[in-house]
Amino acid sequence: MSISSDAYTFDGSSQDNVLVFAGHYMHCGQLMEKGGTELRRFQASRSTENVQDEALDVYLSTRVLRCVCGFQIEVPE
Repeated sequence: MSISSDAYTFDGSSQDNVLVFAGHYMHCGQLMEKGGTELRRFQASRSTENVQDEALDVYLSTRVLRCVCGFQIEVPE
C-alpha cells in the first residue's frame, strides 16, 4: 500500500490522506467512485522571447473520483 503522490484536489493541493492500492483510490476507508471524466486544457507560449508567438495547447483527460463523505479529486485518465 502507498500514499498517492499524484492525487490532487481541484485547488491543486496534495492529499496525503488518499490511499492508492492496486489502482484503486480510497478515502475515509471507502473506495472512491468514478464521478465522470473531464478534459483539461493548458496553454503555453512556444517561446519566452517572443510574446507575439502562437500558443501551444495541451489537453489532459482526467477522472473525477468521489468519496461518500463528499471529498473529490481529479487524477489523470
